[in-house]
Amino acid sequence: MNIYDKNFVFIKSKNMIEAYILTAKIISENSNKNFVVFSKNIKYYDNILSNIFEKYNINFNRDYEISIIGSEISNLIFACLNLLISGFTKQNIFDFLSSRPKDFSDDEILEFKNYCNIYNIQDFNSNFVVNLHKKFMINNETLDSIENTRIKILNFFDNLKNNINNLGFFKSIINVLQDKSYEKFDNYNIFINILKLFSPKNNYINNFAEIKNILREKFQNVKILQEKKNQVNLISDIQNYSNSRIESIFLIIKNHDELIKYIKIIENFDKKYIIVLDIQNLNFNIINSDNFFEHKLKNNNKKNTEINFKIFDNNINLNISQIENYYKCSIFFLFSNILKIEDKKIFSFDALEYGSLVHYVLEKYLKKFYNFNNNLDIKKIVKEYMTKKFNLIYSRYKLDYMINKISENLAFIINKILKINTQDNYVPEEFEVKINRKIKLENNFFINLSGKIDRIDIDKKNKKFRIIDYKTGKKIFDLNNILYGTDLQAVIYLNSYNIKEYEKSGALYFSTKKPVVNISNNQDNIEQEIEKSFYYQGISTENLDNNKHIFELTKTHINIVLKYSDFMVKQAVKNILNGEIYINPRNFSGNNFACEACEYRNLCKNFNIKFIKPKKYKKIEEVINIMSEQLEHENK
Repeated sequence: MNIYDKNFVFIKSKNMIEAYILTAKIISENSNKNFVVFSKNIKYYDNILSNIFEKYNINFNRDYEISIIGSEISNLIFACLNLLISGFTKQNIFDFLSSRPKDFSDDEILEFKNYCNIYNIQDFNSNFVVNLHKKFMINNETLDSIENTRIKILNFFDNLKNNINNLGFFKSIINVLQDKSYEKFDNYNIFINILKLFSPKNNYINNFAEIKNILREKFQNVKILQEKKNQVNLISDIQNYSNSRIESIFLIIKNHDELIKYIKIIENFDKKYIIVLDIQNLNFNIINSDNFFEHKLKNNNKKNTEINFKIFDNNINLNISQIENYYKCSIFFLFSNILKIEDKKIFSFDALEYGSLVHYVLEKYLKKFYNFNNNLDIKKIVKEYMTKKFNLIYSRYKLDYMINKISENLAFIINKILKINTQDNYVPEEFEVKINRKIKLENNFFINLSGKIDRIDIDKKNKKFRIIDYKTGKKIFDLNNILYGTDLQAVIYLNSYNIKEYEKSGALYFSTKKPVVNISNNQDNIEQEIEKSFYYQGISTENLDNNKHIFELTKTHINIVLKYSDFMVKQAVKNILNGEIYINPRNFSGNNFACEACEYRNLCKNFNIKFIKPKKYKKIEEVINIMSEQLEHENK
């Protein structure tokens, strides 16, 4: 094939998302034609691609397989099968409750599962609640509630067995799924149709293990097909695509090699739109995506009917943690903040809840101490918080133990905070201060940046203030992390808050985690070692007792850092809007811990992950100079 015939249109796109938007634009202007869209990465952009096509009112159909294993309906089906196969075990009951069966409230499920876990209940006979009552101090109202849930589970199981005997498994499950409460679930009809495929005459009808295997295979490979007229076909495997009609194809490729690979197949299509992401080694005429419609307008002499597609309209709402997530790994940002992929979470006293408690106690205690020079009963504050939230989750003995332990730790932490604060003239003045900033980008686009400052300290004598951000885990501050955008929270907070006639002096972190110290064989230095473990970290125009964890900056330098933090926010948003989303975890230490601990690691497991290892600068001046250069380049 020579310089490609007139049926080929080559268009340069900056990134994958722009390629999809461009595809939707062209299809919307040629609604009378049949189109096929092929991209190898189409699965990973399914949510965004669907939004784009829906914005343009385009009907589409996917050829690629989407497993419906793991949905609430399939979980219910397999939970019922597991009950029939291996009986009334703890795991089977938990699987059944996790499928959120009808007639069970969230509170009932949560309470039942938490008590079974706390007391390690394995036996669900009629005496298990009585045994609970004998062993633990649990109020009668809670016991009655747990017993009622147990009876409801038993009744469901009995009804299931009776239906199996009378109707057979498939009819009984279909009866359950045809209840109106299930119709709201996605792909409800697919489950019903797959179940109806089975005939009660089959030999394996009472072999529930065999039924489970067959259903799992069918559910795993099911294709979600939307029956609409004039559909656009989205395909991820062009090799297996067979078209019975003349169609136009969009081939979204990375380079010339991919084009050559598929050229024999796409020759059969009537019109070929080749959207390329990398134009190196491509010698044919390429239209840039920015002026594609302008180019088309001149040729057709028609009014441009471009639809303005905007994922975020004119605003994007973000908090600082989300900005940091983007710089740490943009694919993590995509999964957590755009696609909002979440696991089911059981309400419990976890790390996040502990962090909320710490913030609550520190605010209440320090506010009272500094404003009224008066101590408060720390244990009373902790008990008030814990009893209100966890009275129905934990036994009285366990709750009392937790309250005592947490109160002891917080009393220790507060004592260290008060001791550190005697070293200068700063006094905690404001707590839990909300910030809401509107940052303007070009094209009248706005970033709505939100957050909450844990504490603001004021030095009235010298007309200065600093912000303090609490961290309940281990914290190691490094100025390089601001440079690369992975630790912006404290500096953005400082840049977002102003006090008239007061100078911004510092953005500091304080870890509220009680330290574990290495005392070797000498126990005389325990208190001294503990004292060394409590310190502020961050940036400041002044240093507390030559603290090596504080980067002491000049007023000029701290202003550069603050301006740079805003620059990094804007840059992240520009990248997000341009679809610059990659698997690109930042890594300073060379280990793979960040990915191993990532909740989305299974979504990335098929990729060869290459860490971005930014250069680490040792001198403050080096980091400040790079920030200055970036700001100067941006302002040109």
